[in-house]
Amino acid sequence: TFLTIDGSDGGKATFNNGIALSDGDITLASGHGISFAATSDASGMQNELLDDYEEGTWTPTMQFGGTDSGMGYGAQEGRYTKIGNIVHLKGRILLSSRGSGTGAVTIHGSPFSSADDFSSVSYEYVSDFLFHNINDSLIRCLGHLDDSGVINMHRIRTTNVTSTFADDIDNTNMADNTDFRFSFTFKGA
Repeated sequence: TFLTIDGSDGGKATFNNGIALSDGDITLASGHGISFAATSDASGMQNELLDDYEEGTWTPTMQFGGTDSGMGYGAQEGRYTKIGNIVHLKGRILLSSRGSGTGAVTIHGSPFSSADDFSSVSYEYVSDFLFHNINDSLIRCLGHLDDSGVINMHRIRTTNVTSTFADDIDNTNMADNTDFRFSFTFKGA
């Protein structure tokens, strides 16, 4: 049996001491959520409705210069959590063969693209990468997520105590057994 409260006449059900469920879930209609309108607001507030939550998996893939020709994987693992419009995305790629592609490394397959919040800025969401078995021991990498959900990787070369931002990570930096992990937190489009 179900309890239905019809608010079509503008009325709402009010519970003074909370709601306790002994079992089951609260299901909200699409486009609705939990409103925090009763809380105080920052001056730039644009929304107070928590209207989405999702957890899942995704399969990251890699390309060199726009191709994955001959590339093989030992592992491709991805997980995500989406709360409202904020997405936390993490992944791992273990290459078994880097293939024959050449050019800049990009990672594809994100289940979400990122919002374009800042005008004239191409690196809105940036993250570190953790590498094992890479062809350059002095490399540190930053990645950015572009508006289409593609992750681009850029190297910072470190020598003694100085660091310089260099160009993109490319196929020459990867070995047949390169293993790396990454995570991004960003606003979804």
